Amino acid sequence: MAQSKQAAVGFRVHSGWSAIVAVSLEKSAPVVLARQRVHLVDTFTYEFRQPYHTAEKMLAGEAREFISRMQAEARRLAYRAVRELESRTHEQGVKLTRCGLLLASGKPLPGLEKILASHPLIHTADGELFREGILHAIARLAWKISESKKKNSWTAQDECCVSSQMR
Repeated sequence: MAQSKQAAVGFRVHSGWSAIVAVSLEKSAPVVLARQRVHLVDTFTYEFRQPYHTAEKMLAGEAREFISRMQAEARRLAYRAVRELESRTHEQGVKLTRCGLLLASGKPLPGLEKILASHPLIHTADGELFREGILHAIARLAWKISESKKKNSWTAQDECCVSSQMR
């Protein structure tokens, strides 16, 4: 089947899962091709959705091994999800070529010991682990990526506030 259209994919990562939306343009208007929630952990429980919180209660070596396992799992599941999405859109005559990912607003993370000693850093690290899984999958597919920090993004809540102020 000849690919007549190109499309983009947007990701919004949460604890252990990501929202994924694929869109294309038709007559200069966006059209949603696919929308789904993808789990980035095999077992969708707190223990695995919050891996750094879980690792905080472990000995250093055990924590490092657990985080490494969770990173590998998130990468594997993210890659499988985007490949399946790519296959479904290909059947619709659409080629996925680029994507956008909403990033956290924070600074680069320190080493594991410092992360586990700081509850705010644990929260940040949990999110970063799953975002990195998505980034790894995107890199394997060689898609163009546009990254936006959360603090710089326009949200539906922003739209609502602006609309109400304009009335």
